[in-house]
Order: sequence, then C-alpha cells, then structure tokens
Amino acid sequence: MSYTLEEKIKLIEDSSSLSEVQDLGIMPDPDQSDGYYFVSYSHRDYKTVFPAILALQRENVKLWYDRGLETGKSWLRDVRRHISSYYCKGVLFFVGDAALLSTSVWAEIYATIKNKKHYAVVDLRGDGASDTFDEVPDEEARGYFVRLFGTARGRSRLFFRGSAAADIAAALLSMPKPRLFTYGRTGADGEYAIARSVADVSLKKAEIPAYAKLGGERIPVIGVDERCFANCTELKEVSLPDGWTTVAPQSFYNCVSLERVTFGEPGDDASISLDAFFGCDSLYVLEVPAGVNLCKYDLTELDRPERIVFLSGNARTEWSSDFRGCVGLREVVGLPETTTSGAFTMCRSLERIELPQSCRTVDDDAFCGCGSLRKIRLPKNVRTVRPFAFADCKMLEECVFEGDGTDICAFAFLHCTSLVRLELPCKKLSAGIFAFAGCTSLREVALTAEQTALNVTAFAGCNVSSVIVCCRKLTIEPLEKTSEEFLSSTDDIGLLRSYDIGAETKEPHIDDVFRSAKTFYVADEIAMPGFSSPFCETDTDRPGFRKFIKE
Repeated sequence: MSYTLEEKIKLIEDSSSLSEVQDLGIMPDPDQSDGYYFVSYSHRDYKTVFPAILALQRENVKLWYDRGLETGKSWLRDVRRHISSYYCKGVLFFVGDAALLSTSVWAEIYATIKNKKHYAVVDLRGDGASDTFDEVPDEEARGYFVRLFGTARGRSRLFFRGSAAADIAAALLSMPKPRLFTYGRTGADGEYAIARSVADVSLKKAEIPAYAKLGGERIPVIGVDERCFANCTELKEVSLPDGWTTVAPQSFYNCVSLERVTFGEPGDDASISLDAFFGCDSLYVLEVPAGVNLCKYDLTELDRPERIVFLSGNARTEWSSDFRGCVGLREVVGLPETTTSGAFTMCRSLERIELPQSCRTVDDDAFCGCGSLRKIRLPKNVRTVRPFAFADCKMLEECVFEGDGTDICAFAFLHCTSLVRLELPCKKLSAGIFAFAGCTSLREVALTAEQTALNVTAFAGCNVSSVIVCCRKLTIEPLEKTSEEFLSSTDDIGLLRSYDIGAETKEPHIDDVFRSAKTFYVADEIAMPGFSSPFCETDTDRPGFRKFIKE
C-alpha cells in the first residue's frame, strides 16, 4: 500500500514503537549511492527524526540513516565506515536528550571530527537548553557536543525542532565538496602536481582532475604516485586527465576490483609502470594510448592484465617496453612502430603477438620462456634475431621468416621443442652456434635462402630426418676456438658439448650440421653439396629435386 508524505508522518506520530514503524515498511531504504549525507540520531527520537528524513528526501537530499533494524559491533563498524567514506558529503545530527546519553551518537560525533566531515545540527531539546551539556556523563563526550554545537552555530548550520526542511537541505547542499586526493609537487621547479594518496580506500570510481590547488596555486596534475590507490579493494574504474605523464609503480597495488583504467591524451614522454597493477586481479584488458612507453622495474610476477592493446595512431619511431614477468599476459595487440621488439621474458601465458613491420631486431631474451607462444612472424625488416630471443618457447610450432636477410644469433631458438618443420627463406640468412639446438621435435628443415650460412652446431641435439636444400650458396661454418669461453658459460642450460673446439678436423659439411638426417633433397639447379659421411643418390620422390640417402 502506498502512502502520501502526510499519511506517513501521521502513521509515525501515532505509532507506539519504532518496531511498529518498521513493520509498516513506510521508511525508504538508506541511500547507498555516491554523495549521501549521514544522519545521526537516537532511536528514541524516531518520531521527530523520521518525518524530517522524509521531508528532506522530498527536497532531493540523499540520506543514509540507521532504520533501527540492525545492531551489534559489526553494525557499528558499518556505520563508522559510512561516515569515513569519501561518498559521505556531510553529517546531519539530530540531538535530543536521548542522544546526549547515547554512546553510539558519541562514536558518530568522534568519527565525524576525526574524518574532518562537515556537519549540521538540529537541536531537539527545546528553548533554553544548556550549551554546557552537563547531563552528558562522559567528560570527553561532553567536549564533543560543545565543539559540535559551537562549530554548527558559527557556520549557520544549527537548526531547531520545526525548522523548515528546505532550510536544512540548503545548508547540507552548500557544504564544501569532500577532498579525495592529496597532492605533492613534482617537476624540476615543482610546476606540476601528482596525486599521492586518496582519502577513502572504499571508493568505487575515481576521476583524477586535470588541475589541483597547492599553496593557493592552480597547477596541472600529471599522474599518480606510488601506492596512491593502494588497497582500494572496491575501486572499479579510474580515469586520468589529458596531459598525464606518470603512472608510478604500485600506484594501484591490490586494487582487486579494478576493471578499467581510462587514459586521457598523454603528455610528452608519458610512461606506465606495469608494476602499478600488482594485485589488480580484475584488470583483464589494458588499453595504452599512442606514444606511451610501458616499463617494468622489477621481476615481480604479474597475473594481470591478460590483454594489452596499443591504440592506433602512434607516430613515434623510438619506443621501448618491458613486459618481463607478466605471467598472465596472453595477447598483445598493435605494438607501436619500433626498431626493437621489447622484452617479454617469462611471459609464460603469452599466446598471440604480432611484431610491427618496422621491427629490425628481436632483442636478447625477448621472448625467452614464453611457454604458450605457438606462432611468431618475423616481418620483412627484421635483420637480427639476438641470442636466446625465443629460447624455451616450448609450444612454438611455427616461425615465419619474411625478411630479405636475417642473422639468427647463438641459442636464438634453443629448446623450442614443438617445432616440427622449419623453412629458412630470405635472400641471405645465417644461423649461429646452437641457434636451434635442442629442438627435439624438428624433423624437416628447408634451406631456401639464396645465400645460407650455418654454424656446424646450429642444429645440435635436433632429430632432423630430412633436409631440403635450395640455396645457391651454402656455407658451413666451423665452431671457432673463440667460442670456447662463451660456451663454458652455457653448461647449465643442458647442452651436450659434443663438438671439438679448435680441433684439427676436416672441413665441415652439411651432414655435420644435421647429424641425424638420413635424407637430403637438393634442387636440380643446385650443385651437389659435399658430405662428410657416405651418402648416395637414389630415385627421387620429390619432383625438381635429387634425393640423397645415407648408406
């Protein structure tokens, strides 16, 4: 059954107890939305307070109040949390004789003062009431009431029984907006501000302003400092203003509910520390604006984000990134135009990534330990694959070389145990010592580059059974004595040093590279390569090729 405001007030006035009003269900739920005013009162004064609450809500004032339905220590903690929350814009006290003796009201006054909340007071005691509050038995609580009334009177926020709801509403709505952020100065001359902390760890949404006031000066805000939002476990969304440049390490530490970070247009040399999102278990996608560097300052493992998207329009030619230890990262989309690949070391969940066409070098250890990566395409501009670039990519099944000339350095594809077939095209290609060592599933290799240079150890520990030779110039390079010192530092990675270093041996041949190979296919137009072991030509089963099998 629905009631008018006047009918509700009459029912409250005629009720014999608070529980009777509760049973009628005429009081609205406390307002849980952003920007409410907390109501403090004694339950004994409900006949005066509840009609005032109904009248204030008709004035569009959002109120959170205790309906008298809950009790106990946990409820008291919840009450204090509602006062301390950033979303509490102020407190409205209804003070009657019962409130002066209520320990709950005392605690609410203390929480209001402690959290520096603005407040208004409605005095229900009647004319001639004492401002000394001698009836309050606790001396400290008595001091709270003196301060409460003195401040309210000085700021024209002291009202009395019968005061118009519109006047009380006007006083509440004119209270200064709570301050969410604490700022510090940054920059060479302190000309910028950075958000250093938040006033309330229970906030759910935060918008960092473009400007802050420090020392009476309005200065631009350029980012968030370390641990600014640490342990804001209910925070779901954050936005940064245009001109930002800094997201510092651990700035969102343990924000377990954070789902989205929205970035404005970045300033010059803007950077995001991936360590900022340690413990952000709900942040599955991170969208990075154009022109922003990602960096990681330590090897702490990060479970989130799972997907990083670089937004289009990046005009930078030099860009750096470091994703080392992002163990939950599964996909990277839209890597900016860059000359190097960045570092994805130990991103063991990484499944999909495309290198930009401008990439010229895949760095040392760039994808080392990316145990979920199944395919990689090396664009045409890639000239160098540095040592250990794809080492221990144990799920890598396909590697596509699109360039005209590529140098594959030592150990570049070490222990890529899922590679079954490999084609090495290009106009010019070289594979250094142990470049593909330990690729135990590799069965077929096609040498299709016009000029190919292979170190004799390039395929050590592989079980290649057949080799297709289409290169017009094939060079087999011996293992130089100068490699001895380098190799001695790799004993701990499981390589069998089955090659004599600096020994006086005959010139190496192609079957010294592929020691387990039983079959070689050589294109008709290519001169027959030399073999160290006896191979004989037999009937071919591949048109356009001669077939050689081991005797």
